[in-house]
Amino acid sequence: MNRASLPQEMTDAILNNLSDDLASLIACSIVCKAWVVSARRLFCKFVSIHSDDIAGFLISGRAIIPFIRHLVLKDFETHDVKKWNDRLPSLSKERFNRVQSLTLMHILWNQLVPEGQRAIMTQFAGIVCLRFSEIELDGFANLSSLICAFPHLENLVLDDIEWDDTDSSRRPPFPTHLRALETRWSRAHSILEWLLSSEKLPLLHALYIHSDDHVQSNVLDRLLPLFGSSLQKLEICFDGVLL
Repeated sequence: MNRASLPQEMTDAILNNLSDDLASLIACSIVCKAWVVSARRLFCKFVSIHSDDIAGFLISGRAIIPFIRHLVLKDFETHDVKKWNDRLPSLSKERFNRVQSLTLMHILWNQLVPEGQRAIMTQFAGIVCLRFSEIELDGFANLSSLICAFPHLENLVLDDIEWDDTDSSRRPPFPTHLRALETRWSRAHSILEWLLSSEKLPLLHALYIHSDDHVQSNVLDRLLPLFGSSLQKLEICFDGVLL
């Protein structure tokens, strides 16, 4: 006796109700062969890879790569750069073309080998959301060039970034396709000044500024009127006080 199977769209809709229940999704993926793709699509949607995990992931995790939408690459606060330098160049052999959001956390970008840096910038060139959290770069020009390496970027979050103050390299134009910007570190004025120096401003819909540096309030006074009616959400917080 043949049993009629549900359309894939209906299976997706049913399992979507379990999107926050990892254990149930894993159970569903082994109960019925017809559910495997839908379940994997959901429980592999968010993937976090640690420096200790990257070698194993590149060996045994290839099957889930097509399902990844949000990827986090993170290191220990003690920073094990060698593991990243050994494995990151191998990313160029994979296809992460469905990843929409990328987070780099506790990464010493300025100590990564050029092949590793290029692998990240080329493999994730299609992302629309980017977050840097506690990373170190050679200079602000390095940061601005890295941001501009992602041509489809719409949402940018910058959280506690360090760079060499002596860097005076020329900055590229600010990406005009950005729609949301969030900064959470004392040097937020640098990104605002870069934004202010642009010949063409992006049509920002949301701006979140969290810092302990009141100097940037002068930059905001000049910047905010330029956005006009495009800015729909604004949050400014100095020294933990929401303005």
